[in-house]
Amino acid sequence: MTDGHGIILEKRIEGRLLWLGTFMRRADTVLPKHKHKVEERLSMFNDILEHDPYVQQQRALGKAEGKAEGLIEGQVQTLQWVLVDNVRRRFPALVDLAQQKAARTKAPEALREIVGLVSTAPDDRETPCRSTSSVLVKCS
Repeated sequence: MTDGHGIILEKRIEGRLLWLGTFMRRADTVLPKHKHKVEERLSMFNDILEHDPYVQQQRALGKAEGKAEGLIEGQVQTLQWVLVDNVRRRFPALVDLAQQKAARTKAPEALREIVGLVSTAPDDRETPCRSTSSVLVKCS
């Protein structure tokens, strides 16, 4: 099965075997002894699936996507912490507001921008309405 049609057929068979196994494990109407027989036969194909390049590629893709999502989550958590810590040090009266806003913001770019604004804003002792409070809420 090295031609294009063989590869397509192989992928279709693999997909059907995966579906069959999934349905068998979830089925309540099939007797356990029949399930067991079908699962035994399906397990013969397990090795074929495990070593299949397509299956390996999909697993690698899933791992890469999970890793990327984890990195973004880590960046968001770090930036949220930096924002709140920066506000705590420079504008203690706004810590609760900073915590609320930081918890709602999940975009790393937005958090980086806010951290930059907070870091360069004059502190409360200089001009209250032009301080960080104007970044987090509008001054009245």
